[in-house]
Amino acid sequence: MAVARGQIVWPKSIVTAIISACLVLACIEFDRLSATPPLVLGALFVGLANTGTKPAQQIKGMAWCLMWAALATLIGGLVATLSIGQLPFAIAMALVAGFAGALGQRGALIGILSMVLFVIFSGAPDSDRTAITTVMSLVIGGMVQLLIGGAIAITVNRQKSLTDQVGELPRSVVDRLKEHRTRDDEFVRHALRLAVAVGVATAVAQSTGWPHEYWLPMTVVWVSRPDRTGTSTRVIGRTLGTILGIGISFVFIQLIGTGSVLTPLYIFFGALFFLAFFNANYPIAVSGLTLIASVLFTLEGEQISAIILYLLMCTLIAAVITVAASYLWTYKPPVTDPVK
Repeated sequence: MAVARGQIVWPKSIVTAIISACLVLACIEFDRLSATPPLVLGALFVGLANTGTKPAQQIKGMAWCLMWAALATLIGGLVATLSIGQLPFAIAMALVAGFAGALGQRGALIGILSMVLFVIFSGAPDSDRTAITTVMSLVIGGMVQLLIGGAIAITVNRQKSLTDQVGELPRSVVDRLKEHRTRDDEFVRHALRLAVAVGVATAVAQSTGWPHEYWLPMTVVWVSRPDRTGTSTRVIGRTLGTILGIGISFVFIQLIGTGSVLTPLYIFFGALFFLAFFNANYPIAVSGLTLIASVLFTLEGEQISAIILYLLMCTLIAAVITVAASYLWTYKPPVTDPVK
């Protein structure tokens, strides 16, 4: 799959990758390994929401992402003990996340990231983290990214005002959502399809008792798109990226090894390629995300060699579920009479 060179983002990605690696190093040095996943994900996802060309756009995007990410993480942590009882919460969250795309590209991104966090922390293996401590760790990681990223945005663009100069007042959230409240709207249909796909994936994961049960519904969230073509492309990219990421992770973790220096270094490269190529080449971005996930697994005592096949199997099952769901409620424009 071709690389869209013009959409590769290096400077912001390097900053977020350094922050993520430093957070991992701090957790290792202070023996707080259980805090690593929410800390890293907070910094990583808030950094991904650092979009826009003006400081106000970048800061606003990161702030909104942090708020919704914290809320989704809290809800996920609170329902984590409900087992199959998580299903209605997952469906409701998927409906909201799917319809968030009606707010625009940033809304769609924040919806996806929030849903991913809900799925992860509602299905993560037992640890000494509580819902509150998980949220606190995520907020700390996100705030570090927000403060540093915001400061850099202001410094780099100090000649510009923090207030966006636009010719007209921006439309409110309510006004934008009202435009998409019909049953034929693509985001309404996408929200319904996503809810079905996440519900099925969650039910399968919960009923089988597989380890890391969140991987299946999480993959569904990452690859689902409002249009069938976009979904198919994401599914292929996710599968290729997972295979590539598993291979890289095995070489780094199993053959080269880990440690207080190597582990943060792996996180740095994983975060760098995930963020820099997120819009430029999805398989490369997924390989970086898979490397991050693999490193976090090892920090919690997992053996990468023991879960390789499981991760690949879940990715393939999620691909089937997502593609099947993409055929539900497809929009058919009304046929008009050419004579009229």
